[in-house]
Amino acid sequence: MLSARIETIKERLGQRWPELVNKSKSLSGFRAQATLYGGTERHSGEALTLLYVGNGANLAFLLSTLFKQYAVQREFGSQNIWRAGAFVERHRDAADLSVIDLPWPYESRFKDEHRVVELPAWVRQKLAFGRTWEEVAGKFRKSARGEEMRKIRKYDLTYAASRDPDIINDFYDNMYLPHTRHRFGDSAPVASRAWMMRCATRGILLQVLRGQEFIAGSVISEYDGQPQSLWGGFAGHDWQELEGATSAIYYYSIQFAFATGYRELDYCGSRPLLNDGVFKTKRRWGAAVYDDWSLETLLLRINRFDGGVSSFLANNPLLVRQGDQLVGKLLSVGEPVSASMVKKAAKRFASPGVDALNIYAMNGVHNDAPAAAESAACTIQIFDLQAVEDPATAYCES
Repeated sequence: MLSARIETIKERLGQRWPELVNKSKSLSGFRAQATLYGGTERHSGEALTLLYVGNGANLAFLLSTLFKQYAVQREFGSQNIWRAGAFVERHRDAADLSVIDLPWPYESRFKDEHRVVELPAWVRQKLAFGRTWEEVAGKFRKSARGEEMRKIRKYDLTYAASRDPDIINDFYDNMYLPHTRHRFGDSAPVASRAWMMRCATRGILLQVLRGQEFIAGSVISEYDGQPQSLWGGFAGHDWQELEGATSAIYYYSIQFAFATGYRELDYCGSRPLLNDGVFKTKRRWGAAVYDDWSLETLLLRINRFDGGVSSFLANNPLLVRQGDQLVGKLLSVGEPVSASMVKKAAKRFASPGVDALNIYAMNGVHNDAPAAAESAACTIQIFDLQAVEDPATAYCES
């Protein structure tokens, strides 16, 4: 896996200049900013503190995922990157969670510590085509083949492909920018107009049409001989009101790429959360998961395993690296884990490329749960945290 990541890094440094510039904050200066945040956990409203050490590349994503509201409690200033692990250890009692957010290879000095989980900051999702359209459509989830396709037919959505600079500029100003800022806030990087124009004219702007009206679009551009679905956008401020538009973007992008003779469609990066909306949508349209997209690693050290921390972990099933595998970690904090809960987890979170789903039971395990895990179509392991002395270490290391 490491060699594959190194090759990907070599390729992407030449392809993604904005990302390279962002990384230069740490790559050239060997420094990282350290800040202590305090606030209320996003789901439970319980108190939560975070010690962050990094170059800021994924800070907005972390803050929006962890907190309902937050404030800076202390600025530690600039820290030496090579000593980031020692700094976090020295101040571990100051925060419920500590995060090191640094690009490869700087993160590697800390990943073998106890109570640490390693997440790729982004994972790749892509759909490999079969020889026939029936094979392609057979990889879609049942909800995509049924409900999502019905929306496309109901609203009579079609598509067109364009390389017209005026149409691309209009898409950038009136669809892509408003949607990105409204949907993701500060947690997603914004592509430059020049970079989007280059990619769209080298590939296409796929326009979703309702009658003659251009209501949504996606830039598809070829890289290394295969198409990548790079950026989406929607007309109007509330994209959720455009029934079927998201489904049409995915369906017609797949149809276009297959008809053009490509072997796959790369949906590009998604955050490593199994219940993230973007991740689930790509999964619905047949995507498998690959750990070769991200230049950064997020190292989470769990200093306390209750209150706001347990709520965060229970509401955000993490996709983590364990050796050469990607493993989904699902924390159950309510009733004991049962067979029905195991089956539900398999249905909701199993995905090609996810090597195993680990369920961690805070309040015990019903007798019927192990058999359900054994019979599941994917690999599911259950860990009873009531039976261990240190649940945080068990969660991180198993």
